[in-house]
Amino acid sequence: MGTTKDTKQAPRRNYACIGEFVDSSLPPIVKIGEDQFGPLIRTSPFGHSGGVHLCLTIELWNQWKAAVDKAISDYSATRLAAGITL
Repeated sequence: MGTTKDTKQAPRRNYACIGEFVDSSLPPIVKIGEDQFGPLIRTSPFGHSGGVHLCLTIELWNQWKAAVDKAISDYSATRLAAGITL
């Protein structure tokens, strides 16, 4: 009798759900959860339980944060070099 190979793949753990226009006056909601594969960041950037939801692994969150920080830094440097106040 041969060995059965497990072909089950890990579920998609990173997702975004964008469903409606939102009022951005509320602070973000962030919760850290965990599934069988490790920790997950579940967030609503606009502070609503409906509308925009993100679920990201911590690794992807760190990549995203680094990309956003770099974009802000580049934007600020460009404006300062042009003599435009921030």
